[in-house]
Amino acid sequence: GIRDRDIRLVRHRFPQTPLGLFVRGEMGSSRQYLPLADFVITNSTGIAQYVADLLAGASVPVSVIPNSLELSYCTEVKTYTADGDVRGLVYLGRIEKVKGVLELLHAHRKVQQRFPDATLTVVGGNYSQGPLSEYEREVLDCATSNGLNVRFIGQVPNKKTAEILLEADIAVFPSIWLESFGMVALEADSTETMLALSSIQLDKILDKGKPLAATVQ
Repeated sequence: GIRDRDIRLVRHRFPQTPLGLFVRGEMGSSRQYLPLADFVITNSTGIAQYVADLLAGASVPVSVIPNSLELSYCTEVKTYTADGDVRGLVYLGRIEKVKGVLELLHAHRKVQQRFPDATLTVVGGNYSQGPLSEYEREVLDCATSNGLNVRFIGQVPNKKTAEILLEADIAVFPSIWLESFGMVALEADSTETMLALSSIQLDKILDKGKPLAATVQ
């Protein structure tokens, strides 16, 4: 993280150079340095508003520069039928606490109680090669102990990601922290797979004309 001496060192060595900060998510103690910056760059409008709220009127300009995302591998789009059942869910992303994967499994248990044939595919983490992190083991144990219809397939190449999205009915992104630029959600969005989002920040960067299953707080 940022330290006082880092700020002083940069100011001392480059006194005429503007000092900028890049913010891509929720800030801890480093938020105290925001007023010391000459400018702030974020990668989403949601994070920009978050930074503006933290600055509380301080005259530090905040700019948005979105991440670049190459989507040539997402050439097909999902089609739905009016009478089709929606049973296949997919999560793609890092297997970390802030991503809300355990919360997703607890929610899927309730879904499975109502729809016994509902399935969840978890893409990401070290499930295909190991070793597993403590949280990855906790997620796997939760699925096993509760008898959930969950398939863990680990990390996959981009082309395979697109194929998995097309096979699913809903792509779920259950983050429990302030998301900045949901690149995987944009991949799902580009294939027109329905989305279920837990972060309103993700919702703000999506094309409103694309199918959105739900935004859940």
